[in-house]
Amino acid sequence: MLVAGLLLIGQVAHEDGLFDRAASLTGSRGRRGAVLFVGLMGLVGAVTVGLNLDTSVAFLTPILVLAARRRGLAEEPFLYASLFMANAASLLRRSPRSP
Repeated sequence: MLVAGLLLIGQVAHEDGLFDRAASLTGSRGRRGAVLFVGLMGLVGAVTVGLNLDTSVAFLTPILVLAARRRGLAEEPFLYASLFMANAASLLRRSPRSP
């Protein structure tokens, strides 16, 4: 149910142009592709730790792809690194302790 809700919200955000605006904002940072890549991977890690894995992947992946396209960079490194970073950062999330 959570993933379905995230995808629905993501579709509405995409139609509203939110992902395009976020990609243009992030894509304009740094002159080199490596700076953009490292910055976006830090963002993915922070969002994953702060929120959760599903939210990070559902909302940041479109931004990463669009930012790479705007800079004329290959999308694949951004996609793979986003998935790996989100999975790795999810290990840093604290689990609620059972009583």
